[in-house]
Amino acid sequence: MRVQNIDIGKAVRRLLADSTAVSEAVNGRIYPIIAPENTEFPYITYTCMSLTSASDKDSYFYSQRAQMGVVVCTDKYAGGITLATDVLRALAKPDGASVEGIDIDSIEFDSKTEDYINGTYAQALVFNLKIR
Repeated sequence: MRVQNIDIGKAVRRLLADSTAVSEAVNGRIYPIIAPENTEFPYITYTCMSLTSASDKDSYFYSQRAQMGVVVCTDKYAGGITLATDVLRALAKPDGASVEGIDIDSIEFDSKTEDYINGTYAQALVFNLKIR
């Protein structure tokens, strides 16, 4: 049985951290699921919203699909839009990249919503990943 890639978040985090624009803006403040209390703006959270496997009669599974949420949190709306655009660019990598030991066939931007909660502008982005 082939081991599944259940920690896909580490690959998303690496792609974000490797982006000069994102890295300079958040200064390492990229967190799984939730940021620590009183985290300085701007920061990013990411979460795996779903992870499914595809299989056939010859193998346990041959690919996975993950839906990842990335939330850009800022104290200024315009800054959030700029950083969200940088996140889109950071995750628009060539197909077939291997990141943190995870072979990613593709990353597709799915949707965006935005909100304002307790003094935080949130740009919520959803991406669909195909993993081999």
